[in-house]
Amino acid sequence: MRSRVADLLAQGDERQLRGLTVSTFHALCARLLRRWVELAGAPGLSPRFTIYDTADQRAVMKKLVAELGLSTSHFPPASVLSRISEAKSSLLDADSFAQQAGDFYSRTVAQLYKAYEKALRAADAVDFDDLLLLTVRALERSERARAEARSRWSHILIDEYQDTNGAQFALTQLLAGEGAPDLCVVGDPDQSIYGWRGADIRNILEFERAYPSCTVVALGENFRSTPAILAAADALIRRNTQRKAKPLVPTRRGGRPPVALLCADELDEADAIARWIRHLREREGLRYGDVALCVRVNALSRTLEEALRREGAPYVVARGAAFYEREEVRDALAYLRLVANPADDAAFARIVNKPARGLGAVALRRVEA
Repeated sequence: MRSRVADLLAQGDERQLRGLTVSTFHALCARLLRRWVELAGAPGLSPRFTIYDTADQRAVMKKLVAELGLSTSHFPPASVLSRISEAKSSLLDADSFAQQAGDFYSRTVAQLYKAYEKALRAADAVDFDDLLLLTVRALERSERARAEARSRWSHILIDEYQDTNGAQFALTQLLAGEGAPDLCVVGDPDQSIYGWRGADIRNILEFERAYPSCTVVALGENFRSTPAILAAADALIRRNTQRKAKPLVPTRRGGRPPVALLCADELDEADAIARWIRHLREREGLRYGDVALCVRVNALSRTLEEALRREGAPYVVARGAAFYEREEVRDALAYLRLVANPADDAAFARIVNKPARGLGAVALRRVEA
């Protein structure tokens, strides 16, 4: 993003952008929290805190579930962490979440939430949701911090505003200040797809209520899709009740109309796709390399692969572990994290037997105790 801004404003010379902050919410909050960590109300957290990723979080939660004598079948770490993430995105700390827990499952998650926070603080660590939650807490509690932040940034621009959650909405208000701030947000309620991750579409639908003096500029031009694709998408999205109507004007011309195919199940779907590819080759002379199949998640590709093999269609699966997800890279980073933060239990657990040191489960439990 910074390179794109440099191309638009400074002919690619990033040196001319000195002083401009281009950042994600989480990266910005990591900077602010390290500066104001003592204001966040998180005892034990230092400015050198470690940021746990998904694998670290699951390792901690799996251990906590076992320590409480619970089953990972009934309380899968990923599911528990998802509930905790939802709570943090709504600015609910462990105590607030516990007060609202009404059923057995929620009360148990509340116990795990408290234990999880205790484990994070003991390791001088935070997760990604903490970056937002604790920064909001620091700004809420300190007039000095708010004044410093507002003096640093007089203009705030936020992209993809439809995907912001409650914590990001609160952070925006705290940074922008009251009255008529120089705040510009860009978003499209029709593209709000992260509700499962805590995004709150009301942030953009009710923006004019939060900032009555704002000016709304409708961006109706579409530069990506052909008229047929745009018309099909618009015909569907118009049925949504929570949206703002806007004209859609394609700038591209031509293109085939989309084809909707109703299939009985995933096997029928895979076979239909394989036959369709054969049809394109036989009737229209397309090469296999002219065809791309997009799947929602990698796990769904297996059925398609089997159907393509039955048809004798060659294919290449474009996927693989991201660089920072490779085992050797994660191991190296764990060593570096442990050097920077000796209290990082997750990093220690990852590398204590890499390379193999002959430490068994009993010895590790003694070390952890």
